[in-house]
Amino acid sequence: NVPEVHEMLSEFGLDEDEDLALAAAVTHEILLGKESKWHLYLTSLPEEGEDIPLLWDDDELRLLEGTDTFSNVSMDRKRYLHYWETNVKPLLLNALKIRAKLSKHFGPEVFFRAISFTLSRAFFVDEYHGEALVPLADIFNHKCSYKPLEFDVWDRDDNEDSDDEAEDGTGAEEVEEDENHEFDIDKETDLEPAHRSMFHITLGGQDRGSRTRGSHRLGKLSDGALLSPELFFGRKRLEGYEMAMALGNFGNDNSHLSVVLLQDVPMGKEVFNTYGEYGNAHLLTNYGFTLEHNIFNEVRLPPLLKSAEVVVGSRVARYRMRWLCCIAQDESGTPGKVARSSAKAADSGAIIQARFQAKCPEGALKFAYLCALQSKEFDDLSSKPNREAMTSLHGISESEVRESFAASEILIHSIRLRLQQIRRPEGGEPALLDPVKVREARQMRTTEEELLVSAIERLNLKKRKR
Repeated sequence: NVPEVHEMLSEFGLDEDEDLALAAAVTHEILLGKESKWHLYLTSLPEEGEDIPLLWDDDELRLLEGTDTFSNVSMDRKRYLHYWETNVKPLLLNALKIRAKLSKHFGPEVFFRAISFTLSRAFFVDEYHGEALVPLADIFNHKCSYKPLEFDVWDRDDNEDSDDEAEDGTGAEEVEEDENHEFDIDKETDLEPAHRSMFHITLGGQDRGSRTRGSHRLGKLSDGALLSPELFFGRKRLEGYEMAMALGNFGNDNSHLSVVLLQDVPMGKEVFNTYGEYGNAHLLTNYGFTLEHNIFNEVRLPPLLKSAEVVVGSRVARYRMRWLCCIAQDESGTPGKVARSSAKAADSGAIIQARFQAKCPEGALKFAYLCALQSKEFDDLSSKPNREAMTSLHGISESEVRESFAASEILIHSIRLRLQQIRRPEGGEPALLDPVKVREARQMRTTEEELLVSAIERLNLKKRKR
């Protein structure tokens, strides 16, 4: 709905990134001031932008040093500044002309402010509208919940590299961990009439792009009917973590956004949205808050190769890493995936997730076990055809890794390195900093520290039993 910007997205290299394109459009409207048709909405938003780490000053950001959020925000700042200088600034100068030059607000600060709004408030509406800010629909607070299947396939369909998903603890690994998947997505289902409510927000009356992502798998909601939580959730359910509501352009009416309750909500109780299956690092980076209890928390480990070199020696660790890399290049299918996920854990690290009870990802387990093999055991394995060797490695279980002293020590060494990065020196935070930001930073550190400690305890389980 900002044609002045939309028409120039391709010319200025922003047509491939919806988030940046939206931020550019919001920046354009902010600079227009009262001339913008969105002026009332924009003036209802925080004058200085949303309070996310992207906008924190350097002293405040240092509160997060050592956490995943700190590294993410540091990279984001450089990336957004680059896009401002090379793409967004030239586009806005072209669109606004003399008004941009006369505006006292014209600069990267207003672009960063716009980004804070799009990160914290925008969401995918449908294929036509794409990523959008929708007044009123952005007022709902977040609840930690599993997404219904329709929303779950958005991420799965958009990620083509299943190897990356598997290694990061999502995608293939999620299926492996979540074996109680009884929902038949192709099975015809009778929908009961809804006794829950629905209201609409007008979008604009376009007659294209009615399909939301994933609707080709679940079908559209029929008039007056909703999917019950029992049907909507296809994975193992945890009591209290069901999604309460959904936002989407359901049915054939393309001019409205529907706010659909998936559960009965007692009168007077708050209705929560679910922004996504996000851990505290993502919530703090994009929305400016953390949750005390969050089953989607995760933390990235350092590259495992460094820890393997300490435990078994550099020569052994590097030789076995090279062997994996050769197989990863030559093989496809499951053998290739095993080799690639193991090599990636060695080179880039792995992600430990709370929803999998702090289990180390499969790639990390396999690489640690491979490095821990005695010379003769490795010679026997590497003498097999590549596919047979990777099939053998694929069959290694977490309990076998725990029973191998060297393998578990490689993983524990990596986890302890990460703990050292997270833990702040004694002395506390400067007294003059915003207490809310100090609290969020402490919660972020506690989140990652508790998850790492749980991972160590899980690896030490066999030792304690003995």
